[in-house]
Amino acid sequence: RTPAFISGNNLSPRTETRMFHITDWLPTLLDMAGIKSEPERLDGVSHWTSLVANSSLWSREELLYNVFNKNRAAMRIGDWKYVLPHKRLFNLKTDPGEKTNLAKNNQDIVQRIKARMDTYAKSLSTTRYPQPRAKGHARHWNGTWTYGWC
Repeated sequence: RTPAFISGNNLSPRTETRMFHITDWLPTLLDMAGIKSEPERLDGVSHWTSLVANSSLWSREELLYNVFNKNRAAMRIGDWKYVLPHKRLFNLKTDPGEKTNLAKNNQDIVQRIKARMDTYAKSLSTTRYPQPRAKGHARHWNGTWTYGWC
């Protein structure tokens, strides 16, 4: 949980307990400003309509903490959070400190979250980064790391 503040006309003061990821800020603020965006080009979702209406409708029901490396991955759906590689399942509503592993007795939830993680993993594109070049070493640039092109 991370505190954040937003203020504006038509917003009622309250503590919001629903999921709001950092990637949701851009689409939410664009909506607030009345700027049209292309949702399929943004990772986040806008919560502006729900914030203004103080409605029970909410755009985000899940958070993916990592899927690139299943040795360090986690996903939250609703109140449930599944963590790899230790195969730990927590109910964040009743156990916000993530102390009690509930995976053994909730295999249906584990399987549902794992299936969702697999769906995300299959949708990833491959990114290839350039190989570091020796002339980009910091010793050549007054202690500043570069790729050698600037």
